[in-house]
Amino acid sequence: TEEQNEPAFSIFSHMQESGYVTAFVSEVCEDWGEVYFRDKGPLPGIDHEDVTFPCHREMTGVDFVSIEKHGVHFKPFGPQTTCLGGVEAVHAMFAYVERFFEMAAYRDKRRFLYLDLAETHDSTARHASCLDAAMASFLERFWHRHGSHVALHVLSDHGLHMGLSLPLFAAMRLEHMLPVWISAFPSHIELPEVARENQYRLLSHVDLFKTWYA
Repeated sequence: TEEQNEPAFSIFSHMQESGYVTAFVSEVCEDWGEVYFRDKGPLPGIDHEDVTFPCHREMTGVDFVSIEKHGVHFKPFGPQTTCLGGVEAVHAMFAYVERFFEMAAYRDKRRFLYLDLAETHDSTARHASCLDAAMASFLERFWHRHGSHVALHVLSDHGLHMGLSLPLFAAMRLEHMLPVWISAFPSHIELPEVARENQYRLLSHVDLFKTWYA
């Protein structure tokens, strides 16, 4: 439709215009600018971008990656472990996030970073099992250092929908419709009353505004 052909709204541009230094980190070898913004140039509104290492042959298993050509068979959408130099790639991404928030040049500036993980795009659950310990360690370390001045959001665009679990089990079909959304805020932040009332309720991403303000 004509509406679908319109460029997508860029949260990065919005945050940048609001005075934030922005960053985007992804472990998916995909041209996000072309896919979502109809633009072969860089994503709009991003000051720092780390999206090149997912296209390394060690990560993808192929010389040139195309979702249309390789489907779910290449990393990180296939059953192989996503490693760089013998180490899980998520460690490199978490390290980038930590360095971004500790840069002296931005000590007095507000920062916004979006980290894109794709471990659960794997029907074997092997990627997710590799991610759990690394992510738990990162979140604990990051919140200890920055929790007094950072809002942290962990969310997904959908629940599990890889492999045969989705069509075969009702529980999986329900999970697919209930993507996770967990937020943590510094203790001095006063949340709207409606947000506190809705904090344990089921929701969809369509209901984000209502969850916080309505």
